[in-house]
Amino acid sequence: MAGNEQKHPFEAEPWTIIRRPAISELTPRELRLGRFGAALFVISQAIPYFVLVNVRWMLAGSYIPAGMNQWVGGLLPTILLVVGILFAWLGVHANLEGRKGALQGWFTVNVLLGVAAIVILLVALTTYPFNTLSHYGSIYVTCLGTAVFYTIVSTIVMLGVIFRSAAGLVSPRTPYGPESAAVTWTFNAVAWFALYLALYVI
Repeated sequence: MAGNEQKHPFEAEPWTIIRRPAISELTPRELRLGRFGAALFVISQAIPYFVLVNVRWMLAGSYIPAGMNQWVGGLLPTILLVVGILFAWLGVHANLEGRKGALQGWFTVNVLLGVAAIVILLVALTTYPFNTLSHYGSIYVTCLGTAVFYTIVSTIVMLGVIFRSAAGLVSPRTPYGPESAAVTWTFNAVAWFALYLALYVI
C-alpha cells in the first residue's frame, strides 16, 4: 500500500548526503584527497601573483614613484594579514583540542582582520595619487585589485568555517575545514607580502 511505502533516505533527509562527510570522521584517504585539492587551489592562486610580479618588472622595472604612502595599501594590510596567520593556526589547534568556542573566536578575529585589510586596500586603490595609465600605475592598481579579491575569498572561507562550526559540522574528527581555511589565509598573506615588496620596496 502507498501509505506503508518507505521514503528513500535522501528524500526524507535531503541534506544527509552533504552532512555525512562533514560530521563523520574522514578516512586517511579522504583527508589526503582533501589536502591535495587544497594544494591545487593554492597553486591556482599562485599563478596570477607570479604573473603580476613579472609584469611589474617588465613594465616599470624597479621604478617606485616618489611620495608613495608606505602605510595605506602597504604596511597596514601586510601587518593585518600576516598577524592573521597566527590566529588562523591557533584556531586549527583549538579545533583539534575540541575547543569549539576558541576556534570560532580565533577565526572571528581573522574575519575582522580581513575586513580591515580589504577596507585599507580599497582606500589605497581609490586614492592612488598618480597616473593609473602609467606603467607603474596600471600594474599597481591591478595588484591591489587582485589582493582585494583574494582577501575577500580568504575572509569568506574563514566565515564559512565559523558558520559550519556553529552548526556542529566541525569537530576534531573533521579537521579539514579549519585546516584548509588556514592554508588559504596563509597563502594569501604570503602572496600579498610578495606583492608589497615588489610594489613598495624592491
